[in-house]
Amino acid sequence: MNNYEKNNKRIISTLGLVGALSTAFLGCGVTAQQIKPIDPNSNDKTTYNKVLPRENIEQMGKNSAQMIEELVVTDGKKKMKLKGSCSGTVLYDHQSNRNHFLTAEHCMPPEGNFMLMKAKKLEEKKDKKNDFDGYCRTMILRDQDSGEDYKIDTGKCSSASDSASGIEVEILEKKVRVKDYEAEIIKRNELHDLALLKLPTGILNYFDGKLAKGTELGDLVAGVTYPGVDFPVLFTGFVAGRDGNLIDELFKIETFTVFNGHIYFGSSGGGVYTFEGKEMYLAGVVQVKYRSDGLEGMAPIKNIRKFFVGTNLEDELLGSK
Repeated sequence: MNNYEKNNKRIISTLGLVGALSTAFLGCGVTAQQIKPIDPNSNDKTTYNKVLPRENIEQMGKNSAQMIEELVVTDGKKKMKLKGSCSGTVLYDHQSNRNHFLTAEHCMPPEGNFMLMKAKKLEEKKDKKNDFDGYCRTMILRDQDSGEDYKIDTGKCSSASDSASGIEVEILEKKVRVKDYEAEIIKRNELHDLALLKLPTGILNYFDGKLAKGTELGDLVAGVTYPGVDFPVLFTGFVAGRDGNLIDELFKIETFTVFNGHIYFGSSGGGVYTFEGKEMYLAGVVQVKYRSDGLEGMAPIKNIRKFFVGTNLEDELLGSK
């Protein structure tokens, strides 16, 4: 087997993890609070009571997406430009029976002060103008003028009705529920919402191909790629769009664009794995195409490497690094 064949084999069998909650910017009743700059090694998430209303929700067709350079909010006195890389998605409004395009689905400040809060399911509130339900997170952006960090308390959600086409995960205290099955979290980085899952015996076959095929815009992915060289490159980032290419045509495998991940520019692929103890099992294949600015990254590489230590693929993925 030559190097080209080896690399192709690695591309089809490399590691990926899914933070499997597609999210959206809720926009209705959204607030922003000023917070202290985040120390990645600290659990201090002290907030202040500075509320900033979110403006302008656009309506577009289902499954629309776009990139925006900044999110503009106002505190009634001035507009603030909260810089980051953002995408958008569609959330279904039960009362109006319409799909709304919600900007800022995922926003990452340029210096990586990004935080995902514990997910929760919204209760339907019929008395509200817009009745959204789904799974929610929050985020942190930086005001480029003042240098201050703001917590965007969005309640941004993925539509519960959309979960039928993908994977539905509810974050519990120390376990997650994947569809109708409960899986134990054996490792978790709450700052970046990554986890290794231990699945019940006999359930692994159920997931064959499901995770990869269920990948949605906005999913957080982490994994390893081999960009035409003999050493692995660890990456993490968000799925920002879909791209069709030769891999799509030949293998009928969806290709996704991941932005702001720790990756080299170019195209490669990764497998999505589930875990049984320290053993990794392929649960589907997803091809990932990277933007040229992928090296900017949002999560420190050391936080991703920790998930591979002590697994059956540690030597192959980490080597002597």
